[in-house]
Amino acid sequence: MKIKYNLQIESYVRPFYRRNFKAMHGGISFVTQCFPICYKAALHELRGIFHEHELFYCVKLLHAAHVRYPLPTGNTLEEIINQDDWCNENGPTIDPKRRSMTLIKLKALTVFNRVSLEVYLTKLSLVYSDNLEEENAAFMADLKALNTFQGQQLK
Repeated sequence: MKIKYNLQIESYVRPFYRRNFKAMHGGISFVTQCFPICYKAALHELRGIFHEHELFYCVKLLHAAHVRYPLPTGNTLEEIINQDDWCNENGPTIDPKRRSMTLIKLKALTVFNRVSLEVYLTKLSLVYSDNLEEENAAFMADLKALNTFQGQQLK
């Protein structure tokens, strides 16, 4: 059963759909329906890459970036990792070796996997928005769950 949904897109995205699909609405519908499959596959590929403390650092990076530069979701990690000095000057405090390793791992990801990771971390940070300053047990358990992701339904 199909459900009608009114979706709004940013104006800079519109030319992509017009260029790549016969009908813009059909293209948006197709991509929207494909995203959950691709997202789950990306999370499956991310298993075991990041320690939960590295993921917590990424959450704090995203939070710091959104406070300073409200970038479109999905593009923030891309922007952050391409500005080496930004993390040192604006990012949360972390052991320099762990920061370096985390950024190397982020740079090694495909763009889609990085976007999927950002969506996953942003979703979790909204759930735990009151506890972003400390590594509480429930938040860390949800971050750690990424390392055992089997394609099941996520919270």
